[in-house]
Amino acid sequence: MKKIVYILNSIALLTGFSLLIPGIIYYSSTFWENYYHIATDLQQDLNVLGLSLLLVGIVFIVLSIITFLVLGFKSITKKYSNFNK
Repeated sequence: MKKIVYILNSIALLTGFSLLIPGIIYYSSTFWENYYHIATDLQQDLNVLGLSLLLVGIVFIVLSIITFLVLGFKSITKKYSNFNK
């Protein structure tokens, strides 16, 4: 069961990083046009798409890091609780 969680967590981490790259590209390519209010509708849509990809990627990464930390903390406490007996 723990191996399945690690595999799914690794997939979530890779998904988060793979969403960051197009998010950064889309958001940065249309940032200045939106800043100066000269963006077309397509550029505004790309900006929103890039920002949403960035946010979803960051959420995936943060949740997978938290899961790794929780699983690692549980295994460490389990290891040392058996050591003291």
